[in-house]
Amino acid sequence: MADVTLNRPLTHPISRVCELTGYGPTTIWKLIADGRLEVIRLEGIRRTLVTDASLMRLLAPASKSELQPRRKRGRPRKSPSIVMERVCSP
Repeated sequence: MADVTLNRPLTHPISRVCELTGYGPTTIWKLIADGRLEVIRLEGIRRTLVTDASLMRLLAPASKSELQPRRKRGRPRKSPSIVMERVCSP
């Protein structure tokens, strides 16, 4: 059997996840609903625990391939063909 040393807990309660991330409970519950955080709920225990692995994935820096390009703000510019039609039309 592999030698496993646990330096951190395997799961965290929502309150601890809020402390670790700096996010509020509403944001944490939204991340859980979106599937970005994995949770464990045991029968008979009214407690939701977030797995440490999913928390580390959430907090890990994203690689450049995972980043989506930022959307430009404001109204989109008119294409050059539309501008030329307006200038050239009598």
